[in-house]
Amino acid sequence: ASSASAFAGRAAVPGLQLGWRASAWVAGAVSALAAAALILTVPEPQRPATAVRTGGGEFGGALTGSARSIRNVLGCRSALLALCAVAARLCAGYTIISWFPAHCKARFPVGECAFAALYATAVCAGGVAASLLGGLASDALGRRSDAPNARALVPLVGSLLAAPLFLVAVTRSSLHGTMGWFFAHVLCSECWLGPTVATMLGSLPADARGTAQGLFNFVQLGGGLLQVIIAPAAARFGIGRALQVTVPVAYLASAAVFAALLRCGGDAPTPAAGAALKFE
Repeated sequence: ASSASAFAGRAAVPGLQLGWRASAWVAGAVSALAAAALILTVPEPQRPATAVRTGGGEFGGALTGSARSIRNVLGCRSALLALCAVAARLCAGYTIISWFPAHCKARFPVGECAFAALYATAVCAGGVAASLLGGLASDALGRRSDAPNARALVPLVGSLLAAPLFLVAVTRSSLHGTMGWFFAHVLCSECWLGPTVATMLGSLPADARGTAQGLFNFVQLGGGLLQVIIAPAAARFGIGRALQVTVPVAYLASAAVFAALLRCGGDAPTPAAGAALKFE
């Protein structure tokens, strides 16, 4: 985490000097190299041969299978609650990404390079540490508890702590105070991903997990669409006030859904799912 934060802090200033187009090309090149390394070094697993279909029924069969997978995911209460929790949680995340830097720029007369270094350090260091700690806590709960959705306790607690911490951060009178509290908020808020994905996939059969991941990405649209509502509120009441209301409310909404997911015990993992999702 410390190495990642140091890199993020140093990379923010060159990114500003390069400009957003060149920075996007650099980020894309790094992603392409990572994808190429994955393709070249990870072997394709052996799968049993399947019968080759002929005629026009192949497309219809694929559609039928896709519809069945979607029904399996949405018919599983645990998976459905996990998707709802993701949508609420990402409303907070996308709002912060869209409006928090603008709030800090308007509130504190500081250079872009200084703010970029502080912001990148807080996001990178806090995000890496939170992801690691959230995964460790999730695995510990999975081993020690018989409840099928015990892992949901991690994002539940994280969301409950993130709401007041962000409220404190956005009302500080100094940039360093704001970023310090924001870092503490990131430590709590970003622990949700691993436990949520593990809970969702662990409640589904193997042939529905790819569809669940696709739906997981699809519900992220909700967080982006919320910005259409926040923009007029920010223009009328100010960015700071809009953030003080929308982000904590989104965190509390996600906490409520995570609590419902934690109490939901009707979708225990199937033997196949449990065998494929061991984190011990």
